[in-house]
Amino acid sequence: MKNCYKISLLIVAFALLLLSLCGCAYVSTESQSEEPLIVSEPAIKSGEFPFVLEYEYEGETYVIEDVVVCTYTGYITSGFYPKKPYKRTYDSYLKNGSDTVLLEIEQNAEDFVKDGRISESVVLRFGDGGYYLGDPDTTSFHPCIAHTERCIRFPTGILDGSTEVPLERLEEYYGIKLIRFEFSSPIENTFEDNN
Repeated sequence: MKNCYKISLLIVAFALLLLSLCGCAYVSTESQSEEPLIVSEPAIKSGEFPFVLEYEYEGETYVIEDVVVCTYTGYITSGFYPKKPYKRTYDSYLKNGSDTVLLEIEQNAEDFVKDGRISESVVLRFGDGGYYLGDPDTTSFHPCIAHTERCIRFPTGILDGSTEVPLERLEEYYGIKLIRFEFSSPIENTFEDNN
């Protein structure tokens, strides 16, 4: 009986964690009241942000150049957000059409991976719209290099994720010599009420 109770609690905790990580919105009944919700929208709603990543691996030099295109797409409401009853949302993608940049690495850094996790690939996380469009309320991703991994410790299944790799440790972990890591800075944006 105790095991059943523990498993139920783990499943509920895991489901709540997944909801918060995925950005799934629980629409609160308070936001559906008679009064309209006042949302601060960005004055600058879109932009293009070029970047260059150049690195050396096993004697070969690789250059990745592209542009991150970002657009404000609106907001979602939820009772989970600590600062406001809503969260601004953004779309971001690479101008060349891909959504993930894999670095040309053939090995895993198994020493860097903790127990129960399997390193899969090394990727460039190019940042997201909230970061580039200067949203102070977002917990957005900044440009970084990360390794993707699968965590198989959970009894409910496999959890995919990625972990940022400190740039100064790239050579130690992966044999990557970083030559250039140049990304556009976030803009200074203002946020005005929508009515």
